[in-house]
Order: sequence, then structure tokens, then C-alpha cells
Amino acid sequence: MNNSNATIQDLANNIDDLAVSVRSGFEQVDRRIDDLTIYVKSGFEQVDKRFEQVDKRFEQVDKRFEDVYSRLDSIDAKLIFIQKEVADIKERLIKLEERTIEDGNVFGSDILNLRNRVALLEKKIEQLSHH
Repeated sequence: MNNSNATIQDLANNIDDLAVSVRSGFEQVDRRIDDLTIYVKSGFEQVDKRFEQVDKRFEQVDKRFEDVYSRLDSIDAKLIFIQKEVADIKERLIKLEERTIEDGNVFGSDILNLRNRVALLEKKIEQLSHH
């Protein structure tokens, strides 16, 4: 019976040793899982920080695009104004050209009439001077 008791005692000791070993193994696994959790958490925090920086950069880019769109709208408005001004100037030049041509025709006709009158007066003066 002693041998069986010793064997049972040996088995109990072995089971206790095994339990301690298993507990120790689980504690190591738990520490590794905790370490891994901390490492993964740190990685996610770094990713979050990077995303915050990326978000800030995108906000800056969005602001720049808003500025560019605002400037383009301003340039469009100025171009429309300039186009209207150029069209107005072009219309005024066309009217001025037409008036200049009409005035030139009128003056040309007046000049011809004046030349004819001067020629007629010269003839009359010549006739009067011969008498």
C-alpha cells in the first residue's frame, strides 16, 4: 500500500508541479498578450496621430482650394467686365469710324465746293481786272 500511496503522492506532486508549470506558462502567455496589446495599442495610437496629421493637411489643402476657387471666381468676374468694356470700345470705334468716313465725305464735298467757288471768284476778279 505504501507503494501505491507513494505513487499517488508522486502523481499528486507531479500534478501540482504540472499545475504550477501550466500556471506559469499561462502567466507568460498573459504577459505576452499584455505586451502585444500594449504594442498594438501603441501602433494604433501612432496611426491615429498620423491620420490626425493627414486630416490637418487635407484641411489645409481644402482651404487652399477654396482660396483658388475664390480667386478664379474673381478673375472670371473681371474677365467678364473686361469683355464688356472691350465690346463697348469696339462698338464706339465702329461708330467713330463711320462718323469719320461720313465727315470725310462731307468735308471732301465742301472742299470741292469751296475750290469751285474760289475758281469762280478768281475768274470774276480776272474779268473785272481786264475791264
